[in-house]
Amino acid sequence: MKKFLRWINIPLHIKNYFLRRKIQKYKGSDTNQDNKQNKKSKLLKVINFLILVAVFGELTYLNLNYENQDLFLATVALVAVVVIYFVVKTFKKLKKDAKKYKTIKKLVLKNQEGKIIKDWDVKDKTALLVGKNAENNNVDIDLSATTYSSLISREHAVLNNVENKWYFEDLDSLNGSGIRRKHNNQKFKANAGQPYKLNPGDTIYIANTKLIVK
Repeated sequence: MKKFLRWINIPLHIKNYFLRRKIQKYKGSDTNQDNKQNKKSKLLKVINFLILVAVFGELTYLNLNYENQDLFLATVALVAVVVIYFVVKTFKKLKKDAKKYKTIKKLVLKNQEGKIIKDWDVKDKTALLVGKNAENNNVDIDLSATTYSSLISREHAVLNNVENKWYFEDLDSLNGSGIRRKHNNQKFKANAGQPYKLNPGDTIYIANTKLIVK
């Protein structure tokens, strides 16, 4: 019954729609940055390819002129080493990129002792409202039963999925939000109204309540 009432809750759908629209303006900056990185990467690939062609051409020229078998074998070996190097380098880059952009699958709620209390599956979701359920307020990530629920606003924050990338945004909550990055263990306060891109392993602080991004 609750799911049906939530499904027909038109004001909630409208609010979520505008929350998703709001984050679209930040999508452009990420796209521009990705485009610049892609152009730089393509340019480096072209330069490396031209260098390889030049070296191979020079060695082929020497082989044709001097007909030296040892030089020919050395040329083949050098080309093989260069090809293997670029194949391994490309493979490592693809593996690194796949790890970097690993899809976020769920949010995990932990207590002060680090014990998992609850988790939410976020696959195939587009927007998640974080806060506390009430008679006239339905949220996707309900933290009303947590130890520090009194510090959590009814509509505390929102998470939006844009092109398979999740963003966190504090909704001007009373006690604020924070994020701790996994890669450098740095924690910072989230400015209200500003989206922050999330990565697997990051920790979201809803007041004093911790949500682990998985």
